[in-house]
Amino acid sequence: MPKIQVDDDIFEGLQALATAAANTPNAVLRQILEAQGVVKSKVAFSDSSKSDASPWKLRRSSRTPQTVYKNHLLFVIGTRFNGRASRLAAIEAALDLMQTKGLLPASASEVLASNGQTKAESTMAWGRNALKDAGLIKPDSPRGIWELTPAGLKKSKDPLLLVQP
Repeated sequence: MPKIQVDDDIFEGLQALATAAANTPNAVLRQILEAQGVVKSKVAFSDSSKSDASPWKLRRSSRTPQTVYKNHLLFVIGTRFNGRASRLAAIEAALDLMQTKGLLPASASEVLASNGQTKAESTMAWGRNALKDAGLIKPDSPRGIWELTPAGLKKSKDPLLLVQP
C-alpha cells in the first residue's frame, strides 16, 4: 500500500473529521474523493444482519434521508452544471450519483400514483424546495430551471458536502 506525506495541519484536520465521523483519515479521504468522482465507490447494499454497516450503506428496507437527496442535488448542480441546470438534468445526475454509491433503496423506483414520478424523483423535488427555503436555490429562476444562489454555489463546492456523518 502506498504511503503519502501530508502537512501537519492537513493531518490534524483529517483526524478531526475522522473522529467526528468515527472513521479513519483514509475513510475521510475516500469519501471526499468519491464525492468528487475521482474514486469509484465501494459501497453496495448491506446485509441487514450486519451490525457494522457504514453510514454510506443502506439496508435493503431502509429509506434514504432527504438530506442525502438535497446534498447530492446541490453538489451536481454546482459542480456538473456550473450552478444552473434543467430540472430533469439535475434530478437525473443526482440520482445517478446516488445510485452509483448504493444510496437508493429498491423502493426509490416505485412510481407514485399522485404525480407519476418515482419516489426518488419526488423526494428530490422536495429537496429542491428545502434548498430554496434555505436560500441555496434561487426562487425566481425560469420555469424548469434550478439555479443556485451565490451561497448555494459556494456550498456545492464544499468537499465534505457528501460525507455522511
